[in-house]
This record gives sequence, structure tokens and C-alpha cells, in this order.
Amino acid sequence: MLTVDITPAGGIFVEFVRVDIVASDDGNVPIASGIFEIVYTTDGTLPEVDVFGNPLGTSKKRRSPIKQFPIKQPLTLKFFARTLTGSQTTTVQSAFFNLTELTAVNEIHTVPEDVRNYTVRVDNGDIQKTDNGLYAIVYGIDKTRQDVREAILVENVGQGMPIGNRLLPQFGSALNRLLGQALPAGFTRGQIQTSIFEALTFLTELQREENVPSDEQIRRILFVNVENVSPTSYRYHFSVETVSGRTVSDSGTIGS
Repeated sequence: MLTVDITPAGGIFVEFVRVDIVASDDGNVPIASGIFEIVYTTDGTLPEVDVFGNPLGTSKKRRSPIKQFPIKQPLTLKFFARTLTGSQTTTVQSAFFNLTELTAVNEIHTVPEDVRNYTVRVDNGDIQKTDNGLYAIVYGIDKTRQDVREAILVENVGQGMPIGNRLLPQFGSALNRLLGQALPAGFTRGQIQTSIFEALTFLTELQREENVPSDEQIRRILFVNVENVSPTSYRYHFSVETVSGRTVSDSGTIGS
């Protein structure tokens, strides 16, 4: 029988979150096989398709699995799965994602009692939410991996502008802020290659949602390659095809 699952299943998150929606057969009769599709909406309306399987209204349709779908503002995601022929469909599921700005409320007993405003300084690390109201500091490889992802969705904020007024990154701008910088010791070739591929995937999804120009919007990733230059340096090269049919490539050196 056809089933569909979402991970994470809604909740409170800081800044943004990425979700996976996967349709599968649970092994019970009637058996579902072949290609599965996921129909969803992000505006709270019910997802629908016509008799030919075409999305109606604000509904969108993608083949399963939908991996690392970015959510950058509070919304209700409604979705269901169907077989390609429409012979089986699941019930509509709903997941609410409440995204909040990163704030920290804490007590520091090492400053005078009359001090009410202070700044927490973190060197060579980053603050990451680990649980509701709890934060940890990540360093090294974990920070670099997180930066590669977050730079795609949290881009430049204009000087003097509210933190919510984020600008859509132009192609390559977020990546170029990271690539070419020295990476922590132990960051392997495979980890670099995976991080670049994931970053391009996130950027592709964001561009599609924001309807950026066709000569900027990525249609597909052609290849990502990373090779050793020295024990602490790597040469990367990737190529993508834009919606307009243009091939865009970039390369550089990572490491010391």
C-alpha cells in the first residue's frame, strides 16, 4: 500500500529548515509499484490534481523522493502521494513549520549586576540550535559543512536593513564566499564534493521558488569533481545547466 512520510514532521525551527518527503510501498495489499509522485502546497490550501494528474490551483507536483526541500518562512505544508497512473493515492497530510529568528536569552553572572546588554563572542565556531531553547557551538568540519548549507539560504542583509530583509543570492555568490577559503584539517575530498553538490542542490530549489531569471536558474547539475592538489589542498570544478540552456562552470582551489 502506498504511504508517504515527511522528516522532520513540523515544529519550531530557527531561521530555516530542510525537509524530506518520501513515498513508498509498505508491503501491504494493494502493492504499489513504479514511479511515485508527491503533490503539495505551501500556502495552506488542499493539494489537488485533475483527471490527467496535472496540479490544480497552487498545487505543485514532483517525483518522489523530495529531498532537502528548503523552508525559510513559517508555513503549512500539505501533501499527498500518488502512483504515476493515479491508481493509488494517500490521504492528505499536513505539517506546520514555525520559523523564528535566532535569539538567545541567558544569564551571565560574571558581569556587574547593572549591566543589561552584552555581546556573546564566538571565535572559530558557530551557534547551532540543538533543542528547543538550547544551543551549542560547532567548530571545524561541522561548522564548514553547516556554512556550506546555510550560506545558500541566509545571504547578505543590506546595511541598516532589518534581519528579515534577506536578498536572494545570485548564482555562485554564496558558494564563492566559502569555496577558496581554508578548510579545517581532516575535511576530505569526498566531504568537499558532497558539500558542493548539496549546496548547488539547495541553490537550485531556492532559485526555482523565487523565479529567478532563466539564465541564472539552475536546471540540473552536470558534474562536480574534486581532486587532491596537495595533502592540504584540493581543486574543485563543477558545471551546471541553466533553464535557458546555458552551461555555467566554476573552479578553484580549497585549502592552504
